[in-house]
Order: sequence, then structure tokens, then C-alpha cells
Amino acid sequence: MAEVAVVGLSKRFGGVVALDDVTWTFANGRLTVLVGPSGCGKSTLLRLVAGLEEPTRGRVLFDGRDVTAVPAWERNAAMVFQSYALYPHMTVFANLAFPLQARRMDKGEIRRRVEHTARLLGIEALLARKPRQLSGGQMQRVALGRAMVREPLVYLMDEPLSNLDAQLRVEMRGEIKRLQRALGVTTIYVTHDQAEAMTMADTLLVMRGGRVEQAGDPEAIYRRPASAFVAGFIGSPMINLIQGRLDEAAAAFAVGAARIPLPDALRSAAARLGHRPLLLGVRPEDLVVSPAPQPEFLPARAVVREPLGKEALLLLAVDFLPPAALLRAIVPPDLRPGPDETVWLRFPPERLHLFDEATGAAVGWRE
Repeated sequence: MAEVAVVGLSKRFGGVVALDDVTWTFANGRLTVLVGPSGCGKSTLLRLVAGLEEPTRGRVLFDGRDVTAVPAWERNAAMVFQSYALYPHMTVFANLAFPLQARRMDKGEIRRRVEHTARLLGIEALLARKPRQLSGGQMQRVALGRAMVREPLVYLMDEPLSNLDAQLRVEMRGEIKRLQRALGVTTIYVTHDQAEAMTMADTLLVMRGGRVEQAGDPEAIYRRPASAFVAGFIGSPMINLIQGRLDEAAAAFAVGAARIPLPDALRSAAARLGHRPLLLGVRPEDLVVSPAPQPEFLPARAVVREPLGKEALLLLAVDFLPPAALLRAIVPPDLRPGPDETVWLRFPPERLHLFDEATGAAVGWRE
């Protein structure tokens, strides 16, 4: 196990900045997930930690030891890639044993490690098979096993589940989390799937444009996004973001003729910005939808209802937004408005977010 730190890490490919002055410490024994859209720098950061790329600037440290110039094969970090990269002519046993044989390890120790790893992964019965005889999930377990059998200081995983179907991905992400906790090895995991990131991470790093946009506990990031980008990227269905301004006299967010009441903390923070354009954020599960008019509720028109089993997603048109801009609301399954039927909305003040439209930065933190 090792604490991994990157200090002022940057990487350029010609004129393209892939990573821009990133400093972060990946805690010993924790699972840290890097998440963000394609091109945000997450895989580049992983490859710099692995030693597969040389940084343009900055340092990589394992337990305080500078390994920036140390070759990948001497860092004792094991990487699991998106592709399984198994040797097709070898059995599962031989695939698992190969990295140990390359180190000229004792045959008895190789067998012990391979069999121990196979038991942890539940693939003991597959050791005599070749990759073509395995399912996708079994091949992914073998790929994980080939990293585990080395007993490295650090696991580096670059979208290892992206080739699996949806159900198997859910099973495997739970399996990886279980194994990581059991082994206690520092793990850095890259994904573009925010649901995968939220469910797996001890610590979450949301990346954008080669920088870390926000980092911390996944639930805290979900509750208190530092920017409109983070609010929009983390959470499914996506947060509703509405353009408007502060109406200080009404202590409300003004959009067209509508007024949405704000809590005092958000109103005070917005007032300090003057009359700058704002974005109001409200998550679909926080919108309150009523089939009948109620005080302080705003009218809306049901456009599409998507059943999700235990709940449903409503797409709603409101007078104060352009026709193509629909609000998303999560509602109970027994709420079934027909197309163009009027329902009524409430924006709970305590669940609202405000962002500066120009910078995207959050306006006022809520406890």
C-alpha cells in the first residue's frame, strides 16, 4: 500500500494541454475515482501515475519518494485497462502467472499467489480454460486477477467495466469495491460514468479541461456542487438549470414573470453579485409536483411521462421557459398526467442551488 501524490502535474501533447497543474494526494488504502467527460485529462493523469507517460511539468510521489523518472515497471503499480488484454493462447492460470514468471519468481510462490487470487475472485474452476471459453465478466475477473497477483502498492484502473453489459457492470463494480476494501490497496479508478463513480468512490475527483473542478466525498459533491458543470455532470436525471436574475425586493429568483422564493443565505450571496445573470439549479427529485393547484405552486404542462418502475420521470413545459426547454421531475408512479395536462410545481427553497452564469461558480454554500 502507498500514498500517491501528484504535485503541479501538467502534460502537453504539442499545443494541446491535456493536464494543467494538478496537485492531489491519493490517500493510502482508499479508492479514488476520477470522473469527467472525454478529454478532461483523467486517463492522462492515470498514465502519468503509472509511468506510461512523462509529465511536461510536475512530480509523482509514492509514499514521499519521487518516482517521476522511475520506469513504469519499477513503480510496483498494476494497471487494468478497458480491454482485457489477455493472452489468447494461454490458460487462465498461465495468464495470471505470466507477470510473476517475468520476475523469475519461485514456482511454488507463483502457484500460491495464483490460486489465492483465483479464490478471491471466484474463478478457481476456470484456471484450465482459455480466454475464448470465458464470458465477458469472467475475462474481466481474470484481467483484475493479473493485476492482483502481483500484490502491487497501487491499482490503476482505466474504465475496466466499459465493455460489459449494464447488469454485469453493476455486479462487477460491487465486486471491485469489495475486493479493494478487503485488500486495502490504494486504488485510482477512471470512468466517465457518473453513476459508477458515485457508487464506488471513497473520494471523487470531478475533472474538466485538464483540471480538478471539485474533489471530496461523493455525497457531499452531489449535495453541494461547486459549479454548474459539477451540478450538471453529477446526478441522473440531470439537474434542471434555469437562467434568470435576483429579484431582491421579492427575495426571489426572477425568470420571466415567475418568481421562485430563495432562502436567505442564497438571496444574500446573490445580492453581493449585483445584477449579474444567475442560474438556478433544482434536481428532478427535489421538485414537488401536484395534480391540483396549491398556494405558491406554479403551473406546468406535462409533455412526456417515462415510467422507471418505483418512480416516473416527467418532462414538463412551463410558461417562463422557451418551448424546447423542459423541466425534469421525478414523481411517484401513481402520478399519471396525460399529455398536455396541467400539473403544479413547487421549488423547495432549501433544495435550490444558485450559480453565477458567467463563471459557473456556486453562489453561497448551503449546509
